[in-house]
Amino acid sequence: MRRSLLPFVMIILLSCLTAKAQYDSTYYKEEMFSSQIDTLRKAHGWGKLIPEKYELQILVALSHYPELDLVPIEFIETPLTCTMMAQPRTKTLFDGRNRTYIIFINNNKENTGFLPSELSFNQFVGVVGHELGHLSYYAGRSPWQLIVDGIGYYFTDYRRQFEAGTDYITLDHGLGWQLLDFSNYIVHTARLSEAYAKKKNTYYLSDQNLRQELLRRKSALTP
Repeated sequence: MRRSLLPFVMIILLSCLTAKAQYDSTYYKEEMFSSQIDTLRKAHGWGKLIPEKYELQILVALSHYPELDLVPIEFIETPLTCTMMAQPRTKTLFDGRNRTYIIFINNNKENTGFLPSELSFNQFVGVVGHELGHLSYYAGRSPWQLIVDGIGYYFTDYRRQFEAGTDYITLDHGLGWQLLDFSNYIVHTARLSEAYAKKKNTYYLSDQNLRQELLRRKSALTP
């Protein structure tokens, strides 16, 4: 009886260690992944249109979202009033399994005060992880549910809860420390435009809240 239980005990222990590891503080650098780019392309690049200069960072972020491996996603540079923005492609909204998504990447510094290209590798992975969190959520929503979400996004309380929920999804996928690094950068280092600074403070979890949540989750998994 004891011998038959051993594999199950080992599986439980391994699951606990894996869950704990996703909340460990890690810092991603380009050299950690540059030799793996072909493997990352094969595993996570299907149906993805990615600007060459951001390819490795995006593939690393995608590797944390295996549920999106077979989901078409286009990464498009365009002027934004934020760093990035994720949404379904409108013409595919009602297309069921063939729904395509877009993640827009800001290329106008005047709108935000900085460009994504100024982020470190780790920070870029973090903010992409947040946008992929949106897509992970969208992929499980019906067209009408997405329309309701879109309407709700115009209301402050709804939007605040929506973005906080997406931050939690990012933490669930093991990119919490990368997201925290991004948040620290735009709060303490980047010279944000006044409009973007107000948006950040109004709708998103603070870097202090992110850190507390990461430490709380890690502590909860510690024997």
